[in-house]
Amino acid sequence: MSLVEPVHAAPVVFSTNTVAVTLDGVPLGTQTTGSGLRNTVVQGTDGLYHLWAIKNGADSYVSKMVHATSSDGIHFTTQGLLQPPTDYWKIACGAQAMPAAEPIATFVRVSQVGGEWRMAVWHLNQTGGHNWYSYNTSVWRIGVDPNNLSVQPLGPLPTTTCGTASAPGRFHIGVFGMDDGPFIYLRHVTQAGALVGSVGGNLGRYGVNTTASPPTTTPRPAVDASNPKQTLEANLFTGTGYAETTPLPAGTAHALVYNAGRTLNVSGVLGTYYNFADYNTTAALEKDLWYVESTNGGASWTAPASIYGAQGPNVLVNGLPNGGNFSAPEVTSGGRSYFTTRDACNNSVMVTPASAADDPRMSMSMQFNPASILVGKTTQLTVTLQAPVGCTPAPALPVVSNLAYVHALPANLKFTGTVISNNCTGTLAAPADGTLSLASSSLTAGQTCTSVLEVSATAAGNYSDRIATADVTNAQNLTPAQDATADLLVSAIPVVSVATPVPATGWTALALLAGILAFCGVGLNRSRG
Repeated sequence: MSLVEPVHAAPVVFSTNTVAVTLDGVPLGTQTTGSGLRNTVVQGTDGLYHLWAIKNGADSYVSKMVHATSSDGIHFTTQGLLQPPTDYWKIACGAQAMPAAEPIATFVRVSQVGGEWRMAVWHLNQTGGHNWYSYNTSVWRIGVDPNNLSVQPLGPLPTTTCGTASAPGRFHIGVFGMDDGPFIYLRHVTQAGALVGSVGGNLGRYGVNTTASPPTTTPRPAVDASNPKQTLEANLFTGTGYAETTPLPAGTAHALVYNAGRTLNVSGVLGTYYNFADYNTTAALEKDLWYVESTNGGASWTAPASIYGAQGPNVLVNGLPNGGNFSAPEVTSGGRSYFTTRDACNNSVMVTPASAADDPRMSMSMQFNPASILVGKTTQLTVTLQAPVGCTPAPALPVVSNLAYVHALPANLKFTGTVISNNCTGTLAAPADGTLSLASSSLTAGQTCTSVLEVSATAAGNYSDRIATADVTNAQNLTPAQDATADLLVSAIPVVSVATPVPATGWTALALLAGILAFCGVGLNRSRG
C-alpha cells in the first residue's frame, strides 16, 4: 500500500512498504554511519541518485563526508570522500573567534541553484567557544557535475557581528534547502530574549547571494519589524496539536520542529517536509511526517498536513513493522521519498519506498504438479509461505506468529484427504472433499514452510486456483506481497476406438473359400504344365 501526500508539490509518494537504503551493501544507519542519520539525496541529470552522508563521531566533518551514487535510489555505492580546501575554516569576522579545527558538520542539504549544485551544511556549537561556524550554515559550491568531490566553500551565512542586523546566522538550527531564487530555507530557533516577537520553530526564507564569498543574505519578507532576523513565512505548528513557545497554548503539547527537513521547489511549487521532536531530547515524537506548500513563491503557505496519519504504525521496513518514530524527511525532484526510522532489530535506518521488482514483504505461492491431468486422476498442490528477512541480526523469535489461512478449491477439484508432506508449524487440515486450512503457525525471519496436498479432478476444464492476500492472517497484520495463484488443465478421458470383430461362424466360410482358391490354383498350374 502506498500513500500520496494530501498536497502534491513533487508529487512525492511516501509508502507504507519501505526498504532500508544501503551504502556499499550495508543498511545506511546504525550498521554503517552510526545511529544519527544526517544525509541528503538528490536526483541528478545523469540519471543517478546522489547521496551525501555525514558520519558520526570522529568522522562528522565535511572532509569526511561520503558521496555515493545509485541507479535505483535504494542501493548506493561510495564514490569517494569530499575534498574541501585545506584549512577552509580558518576565517575570522568581527568579535567571532577563528576556529582552531575543522568545524563539526551536523546536517546537510544539497540543492540545484541556477544550474549548479550547492551544498548547505549546518554546524553545531564548536569546541573551544563560539566562532563564525557555531550554530550556523555554511554554503558550498559543488558545481554543474554532482559527482565533483572537490567542493569549494563560499563560507558561513552572515551573522549580526559578521554581516548585517538582518543576518540569519546563529538564529537558526537547521537548513532545509535552497532554490533558484536564489533563496535558502532555515529552521528558526525557539522563542528567546534575542528574538523578541518570534513565534519560534517556523520556516524562514532568505535571499542568498551564492556568488559572493562569504555569501550575503537578505530577509524576504521582513514581516517581523521588531526582529528583522526572521522571516516567519510558514507556520509549521498551527493546527498540529504541538507548540514550541511558552506558555503553551491550550490543548497543545510541547515540541519542536526537527532540524533536518526539506524544502523543494518543483515546477514553481514550494513543498516543505518535516517532523516534530521532543522539546527536551529532540527525539522524534511520532510515526508521522508533516507538509506545507506554497504556490505563490512563499507569500502564503497551506496549513500543515499530516502525511501518514493513522497509517504510521503500518509502515513496514524490509517487510516487518517499523520499530521507531519518523524523522528527517528527504525528497527528490523525481518523486522519491526518504526518512529515518528504526527496523525490527532496532537499527536506525534511512528508508525509501520498495521497488515492485524486489518486494521485501511476506510471500506466498502455490503450484500444481503435474499441471495437466485426466479426469479422475490426481495432482499435487504445493503451498509455500515465506517470512520477510527483515533485518540483521535476525530476531531469534518468530517474526510472523499466529499465521493462518483457509482455502477452498474451485468447483470440480477436491482434496483427497492425503497430506503428502508438511513442514509448517501449527495445525494443517485438508479433509477429503473439504477445505484446506492452516492455523497457529509461525515463521522466523526468512523462514519458508511448505505444505503438499493431493487433489483430484471430477470434470474437465481449465482451473485457476487462488489464495488471496486477504485470506492470510497473522498477529503482526502482515499482508503477502501478492496473491498465490496456480493453473491446472484437466482433460477428459479419451474414447478408444475398437475394430468390429469377425463373427464366429465366418471363420468356416473363410476356410472353405481359401480351400477352393487353393484347389483352383493347383489345377491351373497342372494344365499349363
